[in-house]
Amino acid sequence: MYPNTLLGKSDVGWSGESLIDVSVPNDALIRILEARVRLCKERGFQAVDFDDVNGYQNCTGFNITASQQISFNLFSADLAHNYGLLVALKNDLDQFKVLSPAFDFAVEESCLAYMD
Repeated sequence: MYPNTLLGKSDVGWSGESLIDVSVPNDALIRILEARVRLCKERGFQAVDFDDVNGYQNCTGFNITASQQISFNLFSADLAHNYGLLVALKNDLDQFKVLSPAFDFAVEESCLAYMD
């Protein structure tokens, strides 16, 4: 469970979902994510996706910069790979060119909305 200090606003339209503060590396956040990735590995998953990794573009209640988001996303990719898992980049098209070398595949939930 995330500490309240990490929980921000939910502007993504899903009841009960809050975005988290990824602006500064935080021991509590790192422990939570590592435990979840370890559980995925133990349960036989082959890949993970860290949902909504574009908080810098949303009204989270925190001041997350694009640079901080890149750092967090790269940390997430390294964490998954350290457990032998593939990792998806989800919903961060604006940073795709910078982040794509660190990720194994990408998922864009609204891909049809952005097609010409």
